[in-house]
Amino acid sequence: MEWNEVFAKDPSLWIPSEGLKVLDALTSVCPGARGKLEAFPDKGIALLNFLTVSPVSLSKIRKRPELLEWLAHSDVQRPRETTSRSQKKAAATDDLSFRELRRWKSAEMLRIAYREIVGLASFAETTRDITSVAECCVAEVYKTCLNYLAEKWGKPETGFGILAMGKFGGTELNYSSDIDVIFFYGQDGHINPRFSYHEFYTRVAEKIIEVFSASGEPLFRIDVRLRPEGSSGPLVSSFTSLENYYAGYGETWERMALIKARGICGDQELMYEFNQRLQPFIFPRAVSGDLLDEIADLKGRIERDLVGSEDLYRNVKLGYGGIREIEFIVQTLQLLHGSRNAFLQERNTLKALAALEQLEILPQDQVAQLRGAYVFLRGVEHRLQIEHERQTHTLPVRQESWIGVAKAMGFGDVDAFSRALEMHTVSVRSTFHRLLRRRLHEVDYAKNALASFEDPDGAAKSLLALCDGPSRVHVAPRTRRLYSKLEPELLHGCSKVADPDAALRRFIRFVDAYGIRGLLFETLLANPKLLELLIRLFDASPLFSDIVIRRPQLIEEIARGRDLGVSANKEQFLEGLDRREEDLPVLDWIRVYRRAEVGRILLRE
Repeated sequence: MEWNEVFAKDPSLWIPSEGLKVLDALTSVCPGARGKLEAFPDKGIALLNFLTVSPVSLSKIRKRPELLEWLAHSDVQRPRETTSRSQKKAAATDDLSFRELRRWKSAEMLRIAYREIVGLASFAETTRDITSVAECCVAEVYKTCLNYLAEKWGKPETGFGILAMGKFGGTELNYSSDIDVIFFYGQDGHINPRFSYHEFYTRVAEKIIEVFSASGEPLFRIDVRLRPEGSSGPLVSSFTSLENYYAGYGETWERMALIKARGICGDQELMYEFNQRLQPFIFPRAVSGDLLDEIADLKGRIERDLVGSEDLYRNVKLGYGGIREIEFIVQTLQLLHGSRNAFLQERNTLKALAALEQLEILPQDQVAQLRGAYVFLRGVEHRLQIEHERQTHTLPVRQESWIGVAKAMGFGDVDAFSRALEMHTVSVRSTFHRLLRRRLHEVDYAKNALASFEDPDGAAKSLLALCDGPSRVHVAPRTRRLYSKLEPELLHGCSKVADPDAALRRFIRFVDAYGIRGLLFETLLANPKLLELLIRLFDASPLFSDIVIRRPQLIEEIARGRDLGVSANKEQFLEGLDRREEDLPVLDWIRVYRRAEVGRILLRE
């Protein structure tokens, strides 16, 4: 039977016309392609289906035709215990371009994607294999870069460690994941009087990042923003500085991130010590009463500022009832119960769900729903990323374009796939609501709370800036909690003025000029009338707004003086002037006093 007849008659072909195009493309670079397809168990039908939904995989085979025959080999057709054998065979190199490592990684990702799409590998096996490939790449690059730099400058007498974070730490990477890492070393010291351990290991980390970001066949994208203080913090930290940072400044989201922290290469004793010493921070015996509010606010900000209303129901990772929501449910329960149940201190999401079920922290039916939704949504994410090995989590705007993903997920049509997607996301959101016991900042928040603004998206970003503070500035958890209580009052006040957008912009300028945000938020919460009058001022008078913004301390001076509802006569003004409440030269005090009283009069009016 001719291949075009096979494509016309075989019901197992997802998109016959696309399969025929794939076959033609293979034949153009590999004249014996049709014969080689005969070596596959199903005569290559599953492979052609796979290549119709993954043009990047087809491109790999066209560049390296020998991969077609390799995919039919028994080593590919059966599962592997680990990728270490392949790593030893293909990855060992002293070449800083890592050409062979890049070729090996590309072929391994082709193998893993093929096995998942044709049904030879489960979700858990797929994510384990991708993570193993990433670990092999990091370990080989680290070892080579360390040796290269040690030959130039000598080697420190303290260890170095690389922590895998996020999905990397949880052994659950997808096809286009960033690999989140934290670099750290043991103790401070010097290789020589002019070259410290910190400088040496910073260069090691920089070299590793340089290799991973080099052009050519890609390895993985390295993301180091989960380190202390994020992008503004040092690339590499000593163990002591890490410990001090988390003890003094660590926030809830950092606890959640560290649940998945896993040492992958470097000094094993150092990484073991990190895990032991940080346990009290990661799994505290007592958690703040604001924990659930903080996590709900975090998820709300993600949906409002990173996803947006247009993509909310199509982004399977960050959107409504998505992957991140399941992770938040699991990690919240780990924070609440992990210190008392070591069995719950699990990095992998599916294993943590199993622990929650075994410990009866979540009912069996809820665990089953969350597990099913997680595997389904990760499967959708994989199929979106297999197409071009690009980092995407969002289904196309037009539903008819979902057909490739729907077929690859085993659905006969887009409608059936869409119904399954909705069932899973609604179930996840329902569990999330029950756990956190509060309304999330989602689309209804944007439509209602921000409805008075002409530019709701701009207002949402401005509010986020108020909470997070200027770039490169660390905002304390207490300041964030104060702001979360202030924001509803601020929005209510803005909704009652003529130009909410202008009032909010001037309020932000005022906060930035004030300096100590926590103190200001506390003052405004204690004096709600003062907040209301400030908003009115910022709406009514650009001139006097600028006066107050230039000297924000005026508000403090007004707040500690007479009640704004009380008028003053000449004698009372003179008494206030005579009190000399600030230790200033006479003329400076008169100017300060005058500005405060004029500001008070303006606010009263």
